[in-house]
Amino acid sequence: MKKLVGLTVLIFLVSLTINAQNFKRGNRSNSQFTPEQSATLQAKKMALNLDLTEKQQKAVYKLMKKNAEERTTIRDERQANRQKGESLTQEERFANANTRADRQIAHKAEMKNILSAEQFDKWQQNRKGFGNNKGKMGKKGNNRRNSNCTCNNGSNNSYRGNRNRV
Repeated sequence: MKKLVGLTVLIFLVSLTINAQNFKRGNRSNSQFTPEQSATLQAKKMALNLDLTEKQQKAVYKLMKKNAEERTTIRDERQANRQKGESLTQEERFANANTRADRQIAHKAEMKNILSAEQFDKWQQNRKGFGNNKGKMGKKGNNRRNSNCTCNNGSNNSYRGNRNRV
């Protein structure tokens, strides 16, 4: 009887974990919207942050719509390849990264044409923080050795080996 209860609890926990992971994957905000909807939202957010004029809002909307349509086609192609079980070669990955960089350069140039100098500077400052999260993810526990850390009563020593020191 104990084995049966333990087994049912184990099955329940495994199924709960799998459901939670599937929910996380499917809950991406960009994939919920059509390209027009995501372009509208992005243009309105930029209008709020940068105080865009009507002409600028229309130009930004067109640019965002074009980019959103490109992203959806690329995403659909990747999903189709993933379902077929095909993986990209190193040359294909390099080509994809190169075209992505070219699109980013073109996007930046078009934004520079649409926005004023002050708006463009503010837009760049807002975008700066988005790409910096990759490196921070792997640096787990580094705050213990940080010189600005106030742990261990303000001492600057490493966390390991200093547990018994006063």
